[in-house]
Amino acid sequence: MQTPKPHFIDFEYFEIKIADTWLSRLRGLLGSEPLHHHQALWLRPCHSVHTFGMPYPIAVHFLDKNMRIIKSLPCLKPNRVAICLKAFSVLEMRSVSAIELILQIKAIEGVMQEYSQAAG
Repeated sequence: MQTPKPHFIDFEYFEIKIADTWLSRLRGLLGSEPLHHHQALWLRPCHSVHTFGMPYPIAVHFLDKNMRIIKSLPCLKPNRVAICLKAFSVLEMRSVSAIELILQIKAIEGVMQEYSQAAG
């Protein structure tokens, strides 16, 4: 018997909501409050995102199949599109400064590696 996939991951540092259905990826962060520094939306599979209709900018991190960050955008403004054809999934987070981006990337890499090992 397969265990159901989690739709919310709660790590020590991050709360990650998973969007892994067509509808949940389509909705994304539309209509939501801005994310807190410890929250993220993980879209999978996904290699492009948009911010049409969003009132606030977001940080976007494209991940490969090994859950390594291959492209990061610290501040994707509203009404924009971002694409990374080599990406397997995308983490959307609160928009950050350049210095915060470095810390965010290091934290994400640690969390995603932990998730990868726990999943299997």
